[in-house]
Amino acid sequence: MEPSTGQSLNYMREMRYDSIIFDLDGTLWDASQVTANGWNNALIKNGLGKYKVSSADVREVSGMPLQECTSILFAHIPNIDLVALEKLICTEEEKAFKVDCGRLYPDVKNGIRDISQKYHLFLVSNCQSWYLNRFWDQFNLEKYFTGQDCHGNANKTKSEMIKMILQKYNLKNSIYIGDTKGDKAAAMEAGVDFGYASYGFGDLEEEEKTIRRFRDLTNCLT
Repeated sequence: MEPSTGQSLNYMREMRYDSIIFDLDGTLWDASQVTANGWNNALIKNGLGKYKVSSADVREVSGMPLQECTSILFAHIPNIDLVALEKLICTEEEKAFKVDCGRLYPDVKNGIRDISQKYHLFLVSNCQSWYLNRFWDQFNLEKYFTGQDCHGNANKTKSEMIKMILQKYNLKNSIYIGDTKGDKAAAMEAGVDFGYASYGFGDLEEEEKTIRRFRDLTNCLT
């Protein structure tokens, strides 16, 4: 019989982590529909209104730098200027987030508060700077985090950003919580444990450290 989530995470209490590093999209919140709205507006303004992006499309490329996202989703469009489209996408997506916002996954707000009482928390994401700031402003969670980094600030890969966090804060035993294959690969390359948020966007095989609800992680670590 497959162990319950609670049973499978129990051993994490014994791991003596000094820190928890979180991914953002698909791990703490889902803002895919707002992003899709902004990207569709960019397509319309670029004369490409017949092409549409869905929230599912956004979730498929979540966790990748913007250049990779646009290449995957739009490179098939004839005579497309991806560089020009990326600039317009940035502008229109930011506008979309000024009138709407993503939603936190259940129990994240209180869970982050509670976990922060026992662990140093960090956030590492491939998002743009303004996007991360929008998250902080909307949910007032930044006060619970010791440090943060994103692709828009560092212009580094996710694994490089994790390594930078480890070095800057002299962390010895960290776990990265994410939801995609890219998150797992970044954690492995950075030399830290990986916790799989299976409620998020990714579709990984069952991991040893699988988190099916954020509440399960909170219950395990607090």
